[in-house]
Amino acid sequence: MRGVARFGGLVGLCVAAACGNSNSNGNGNDSATPDAAMPDAPMPDAATPDAPAFTPVVRSVIDNMTVPATNAQAIALGLDLNGDGVVDNQLGMVLAALAAASSSVQSSTDTAVARGSILLLGEVVLGAGGAGLPTDATFTMYTGANPRPAPCNGTGDVVCRRHLDGHGLFDLAATSAHDPPLTGMISNGTLVAGPGHLQVPLMFGSATPVALNLISARVQLRMVTPETIGPSVIGGAITQSEIELKIHPGIQQNANAAVAADCTTTTPPDCGCLDPSSGRSYLTLFDTSPKDCVISLDEVRNNTLIRSLLTPDVTVEGQNALSFGFGVTAVKATFTP
Repeated sequence: MRGVARFGGLVGLCVAAACGNSNSNGNGNDSATPDAAMPDAPMPDAATPDAPAFTPVVRSVIDNMTVPATNAQAIALGLDLNGDGVVDNQLGMVLAALAAASSSVQSSTDTAVARGSILLLGEVVLGAGGAGLPTDATFTMYTGANPRPAPCNGTGDVVCRRHLDGHGLFDLAATSAHDPPLTGMISNGTLVAGPGHLQVPLMFGSATPVALNLISARVQLRMVTPETIGPSVIGGAITQSEIELKIHPGIQQNANAAVAADCTTTTPPDCGCLDPSSGRSYLTLFDTSPKDCVISLDEVRNNTLIRSLLTPDVTVEGQNALSFGFGVTAVKATFTP
């Protein structure tokens, strides 16, 4: 495993102050025997066997976040949350269905990552396993703030992403969750960790990401190195209260944003919508009672299709919950948990 092999090299590193012993006489023995040491005795080439191990810590910032756009992608970006051998990603399926009507979920996610509206920091702490061997590890995430350098170089910068070059510095947001780290093992280039709790952002087309609290959260982080994390998956389950308080409003905001972009009047039945258009598709799906060219929160909550799609599909931690998984990659970042 390339990542673990690199970490194996890090495990062998040791600062002299950490590897030394205040009672050492310089010849590798801990007993104080100054008369036995020759003035020109050679120093050992390596740390003594009982020297404290160096534990690598890899800190990163997510530089790409992939939301499922097809059913096949929802399966590829899902995880088995309840141990039945089946991939769980029901919300991913819902987002894939919405993508058929509008691509704004992924495009708004890309924009949020590029401009720093989504700042998701990750920390991997590796145990003392040998190079090329499975090793224990932990993983946790934080919400970042105050990126340096700034994501964009002035208002004319349409690409941004300047904080995602592998040298970015970040603070922790005051609203960041501080969930206990997920524990797991890294083997064959992949860290598998969980279950536990994680807080993750999700865009529904609005300017502000929705913070979703995942229970029974798990991760599969691939190609973990000190510089990057390769294409990986983060998954977990969303409780019914999170669905009501966060997902339904998110869908409503995304739908109304599409209506505002594609429709020019508030006069039903066509509402001045381009045909075909995302706004028209959303109005056809949701705008039913009353039909007024505006999608209300109740119209989303009471929609038969949405109620069916957002029905909890897994039971974890003693709760019925909605599964969700998405893809990420990450680059090196500097921050203090």
